[in-house]
Amino acid sequence: MAHDFLAEIKRLVADPTAGPTLNDLLNAEAGRFIEALAGGEFDPGAAASSEAIISRLDRYATLIADLAGAMALGARWSGDGVRPIWPSLIDRVVAATDRAIGQTIWADLSLYPGTLLMYASGVGALAGGRYDNLRAVLLQPRLRYHNEWLSAVEVLTPIGILDPRQAARVEGLPQTFAPISDRLAADVRPMVDKPHHR
Repeated sequence: MAHDFLAEIKRLVADPTAGPTLNDLLNAEAGRFIEALAGGEFDPGAAASSEAIISRLDRYATLIADLAGAMALGARWSGDGVRPIWPSLIDRVVAATDRAIGQTIWADLSLYPGTLLMYASGVGALAGGRYDNLRAVLLQPRLRYHNEWLSAVEVLTPIGILDPRQAARVEGLPQTFAPISDRLAADVRPMVDKPHHR
């Protein structure tokens, strides 16, 4: 599905009249991701363990990969007409999880899909020299975090996802000074390094 989906995104991004269709297609993919969040594998009250943390990170990355790849492609090649789509998708995905319930670790970890979207679209925007799109994905999403409204770049950080001291104790994360950052880089790389992005 990823190949056909990204090919369609690429076709739509190149068409200045296709904004509404592009918006519908991307929001349908975001909807599929959000629907998957209702599954038991994302139970906010589940016991936390290294295995459970890695499993949840893996599942988030798998489920959001097509949307993140599409956003990287779109942020690289799109212009003014569709720019509002990119921050709105980040908003929607981050807002889909109720962080007021369950364990704090799962509430924080649930920011990971939004972080993947922000980083993938940011890399795409940089690759295309689209600093207008980069600014939009970093600063336009207004996300509610600990009872404050903040920009995406203030909320969707590796430290916000998992405290570095805690991350250092999670078996399965890179044993480095910045385990979540390194995990994030490894997850984003295949999302942005696809033939359709060139």
